[in-house]
Amino acid sequence: MPYSWDNDNDYTAKSKKGYSFKNARKSYDDIAIAKTSSKAFYTYKNDFLKTDAEYPIIIGIDTTGSMDEWPKIFFNKLPLLYKEAIKYFPNCEISFQAINDFPADGADVALQPTPFGKGPQLDEFIGQLYPYGGGGGQTMESYEIFAAYNSFIEAPKALIKPIVIILGDEKPFPEVPAAVCKYYKLSNGEAISTKEVFKKLHQKCEVFLVRKPYYGFGKADDEIRKVWHNLALMPYERILDIEDPRRVIDVILGILGILTNKTVIFEDELTKRQNKKQTTEVLNALSNLKTYNTQHSITANMKTKIDITQKTEGLDIDE
Repeated sequence: MPYSWDNDNDYTAKSKKGYSFKNARKSYDDIAIAKTSSKAFYTYKNDFLKTDAEYPIIIGIDTTGSMDEWPKIFFNKLPLLYKEAIKYFPNCEISFQAINDFPADGADVALQPTPFGKGPQLDEFIGQLYPYGGGGGQTMESYEIFAAYNSFIEAPKALIKPIVIILGDEKPFPEVPAAVCKYYKLSNGEAISTKEVFKKLHQKCEVFLVRKPYYGFGKADDEIRKVWHNLALMPYERILDIEDPRRVIDVILGILGILTNKTVIFEDELTKRQNKKQTTEVLNALSNLKTYNTQHSITANMKTKIDITQKTEGLDIDE
């Protein structure tokens, strides 16, 4: 099944063989409507993540107000993400995490990290997220708490460094809140620099940012990109700008394709299912990362190459 879709169906909708996203959308809407009478199931105080997965993937999604419809569109399309991700990383496990604003929204919703899961289990975890939709309007959200929490990940059987992909539009705060630092035993109770926790995260994981425009791409957004580069230590080739939320999962899968040296297969599938404009936006977002990997090989920094004898449905994992 291809993973291209319109508002309610995937690419094969006309033949009535596609996947309908109406139920997924209704589920998300029901959760959003009920949020005033519910509470977050996951918080930054949850136990640190542990997994025996060979290929752990963490996806953090900014769910504050400035993200508009992006989280809803992203969550609607998650049922097919795992089916495509395993073409690149067989039997991978994913942790989805909602990111909000610690000062404006409160500690209970600032970070919501689900456990690792795979297949249908992921839908259950998504349903337990609390779509707060807040934010403080100061062009900063609590990405630094996300970095601090995930720097403690334990993945003893991983064949790669865990892959971390952040979806957001604003900047991290300059410091990790004192309460979080104390709880994680990062300090004696004082705030610490965001740069310090991102340094730990980069040492432990391969980190990427898929970025929605905040002011609009160009000079207006340059300051946000610079903060991610200087404070969060993100190389510019790992900051991937995208304007159409319906292309986000394409970009995520493109990252996985680059990491596994499967860009030819990814691009062939992309051009077969998308029109020229859609394809161009995705490839432009990935172009700097692809060029960098060709010259420096991100994959070479991974602990172990993927077992080239492994195969998944529709794709041979070959050299």
